[in-house]
Amino acid sequence: MVKVRGLRCARPVGPPRRSGVPVVRHGRRDAGQHSLEALLAVPLMLVVIVATVQVALWASGRNMARNAANGAVVVASLEGGTPDQAVAEAESRLGHSDLLRTREVDVQVSGGQVRATVTGEVVSLVPGVPVRVTVTSVGPVERWTSP
Repeated sequence: MVKVRGLRCARPVGPPRRSGVPVVRHGRRDAGQHSLEALLAVPLMLVVIVATVQVALWASGRNMARNAANGAVVVASLEGGTPDQAVAEAESRLGHSDLLRTREVDVQVSGGQVRATVTGEVVSLVPGVPVRVTVTSVGPVERWTSP
């Protein structure tokens, strides 16, 4: 044991030993290091969090649009179903949710197939950055055939 300024130390404080193991000194060289690390890490963490939430909003909006497009195809593909009924079904499935804004529903029936496209803009956490979602669903038109 060595006494340094009235304290007992297991090692003497001084230049590195000849064995190659330097003595760790805490002092002015480390001053402000944690502030600098936080200055760089905190904004990066916030960007990652905002991006994760934005991806979740996009996925939820896409799921909502897919559900509406599939419902429109089912209604339009039924015997006697019309594109207007299909659009009404899609709009009712979208409901009054604010997640999918400026939405458009397009239903086309041609050649024995129904094609429903739902397009909308998902809520964006970053102002001025539009996040668009477009989903298309296709299905056959049902019809009776004689044996």
